[in-house]
Amino acid sequence: MSRRTSRLVGGAAALIATWVTSGSAWACAVCFGNPESPLIQGAQKGIVTMLIVTYLVVIGTVGMIGFTVIRARRRLKRASGPGLQCRITGGDSDEASQLQSEAAVV
Repeated sequence: MSRRTSRLVGGAAALIATWVTSGSAWACAVCFGNPESPLIQGAQKGIVTMLIVTYLVVIGTVGMIGFTVIRARRRLKRASGPGLQCRITGGDSDEASQLQSEAAVV
C-alpha cells in the first residue's frame, strides 16, 4: 500500500469512527434548542457578560481618547492666549534671539 493510500484509508476510518461515536452530541440541548435547559441559560448569560465587558472596554477607550483630545485643546487654547512667551534653547544664537523677539511681540 502506498503512503497516499494509507493516509486516505486512515482519514476515512477516523471520519467514520467520529460519525459513529458521536451519538451523545446529537442529544445536546443546544442543537435541539430546549430554551428551559440550564445549558442554554448559562450560554445566554455568558454571551451577555462577554458583550458587556467588550462594550465597556470600547466605551472606556473612546472616552479616554475624547478626554485626551479635550484636554489638549484646552491646554493649547490656554497656551495661545495673550502674553505668550516662548523660550528657545539651542541652535544658532542669532536665529534664536530673532525667534524670541518675535514670540515676545505676539
